[in-house]
Amino acid sequence: MKSLTVFWATITMISVSALSLLSRADTPAYCDFYPIGEDRASSSMPCIFSQHQGFIAIAINGDVLYEFNPVGNSPGNYTDAAGDAVYRQAGLGSRGLIFQLRYEKIYVYWFPDTRIGTLRGNNVGSRINLRQQPTLNSGTNGYGLVGDRVTVLECRQDNDTLGSNLNWCKVQFPKSTEIGWIRSDFIIFPVEIERWS
Repeated sequence: MKSLTVFWATITMISVSALSLLSRADTPAYCDFYPIGEDRASSSMPCIFSQHQGFIAIAINGDVLYEFNPVGNSPGNYTDAAGDAVYRQAGLGSRGLIFQLRYEKIYVYWFPDTRIGTLRGNNVGSRINLRQQPTLNSGTNGYGLVGDRVTVLECRQDNDTLGSNLNWCKVQFPKSTEIGWIRSDFIIFPVEIERWS
């Protein structure tokens, strides 16, 4: 009788643990970070979006950088770790979510493969330098050609020119796997085309 009780207790614990794991959703995604009032992302990178019983977490490189706690029974209303209000907003439909924080908006895209870009320039076959660092003053790792496809790994604000609305994007070439930085005006972004058209 005692063995049967221990057996059922063990089965119950395993079931509760399994249900807990199933109710947590960790989704590979891509996050764009927009300072409030800006129409260009200050950074852009792969992220993991997690939701568990209404609580939200966004992790980058394995570190949880954002945690949102639900507020009462109001869907889409949260607070962040500092206690500031966070609002989930519409605008991406089935492609993802938008969260408005005090100082920034986070666009979370469900499909990281939308970060495949195409190099562009004035002439087909023109060379686009692949920089070692996100600046014109950096050396090069080689080059890509207009029309080449690249995976955009992350983007940062261009600091070469004061007031620039451009970004430097860390890209990887699928065939050669070479990684380096290319300025955003040389990349066609499918998501950006949809968002700004």
